[in-house]
Amino acid sequence: GQLCSLSDHYKIPRDDPSLVKLKDTIEICKNPFDGLQNSKDIWRYYESQQGFVKSQPFFLGYRWDQRFNHVTKEYEQVQTVDECRICSIKDILEMVCRNPEIVQFLMTNRRQRNGCLADFCDGEKFAKTDIFYFEGIVFQIMLYADEFETVNPLGSKTGGQKLVGLYMTLRNLPPKMNSNFANMHLVALVHAA
Repeated sequence: GQLCSLSDHYKIPRDDPSLVKLKDTIEICKNPFDGLQNSKDIWRYYESQQGFVKSQPFFLGYRWDQRFNHVTKEYEQVQTVDECRICSIKDILEMVCRNPEIVQFLMTNRRQRNGCLADFCDGEKFAKTDIFYFEGIVFQIMLYADEFETVNPLGSKTGGQKLVGLYMTLRNLPPKMNSNFANMHLVALVHAA
């Protein structure tokens, strides 16, 4: 298709190894789950991909939940295990640092020299906090939470199927990059009461 037309236009031989590899990658991307039969195969696929950070369960305690009893045809209170899923911030940072462009931003002082406040690093609080002045890379991690309804994407105030997502961004990156979804990393998922 278009790739062959481009290779002909730029006089790249169709058996060029880079072109063949690109064609193979495009074919895989058309249906990445082709040949995967069950959820175990899908998890193995995800784990084989670079940049995948697997979450771990974390026991929080117990909570009371309502369950429908099919014998009595009534709802009843039952005690259930309360756990959340956590992605290691260390693992996320290691994954992020595999990108040389990101590492360059982490090592660059982004403070404005003209006295303009364009980001947190330009402010007085940043200047007076010693933690930001360590040698080497210092990760400026911002954590934030968002509650959402799993069965009603339009509102989080209605039902009992709510989750809280705890997310992380690196404030070392320019604001333009921080507003990109690729730089917002899920750290934890917790059932909301």
